[in-house]
Amino acid sequence: MKATEFTLETTSKVLIRCFWMAFAALFLWGLMILVGGSWKYSISEQWFGITPHEFDVINYCGIIIMKVFVFPAFLFPYIATRMVLARKTRQID
Repeated sequence: MKATEFTLETTSKVLIRCFWMAFAALFLWGLMILVGGSWKYSISEQWFGITPHEFDVINYCGIIIMKVFVFPAFLFPYIATRMVLARKTRQID
């Protein structure tokens, strides 16, 4: 295995792990809102003085922004590196 292939293989492994960790964080965030939403709101209300609607909007916008970030930052580069590696192995054969 050449150094370039090794680097691409390692990069793709890191990218897919980052993708799954980000989705685990999103899952936990959503779960915390569903299960402990009132508790989280009471803390946020004490600290920042926000309404329940503002709390929901902040959380849902944060989840959407994170989802929009995760795909272009981790999944698409992972797919691209796997495609490059697949092309290299086809050229060798």
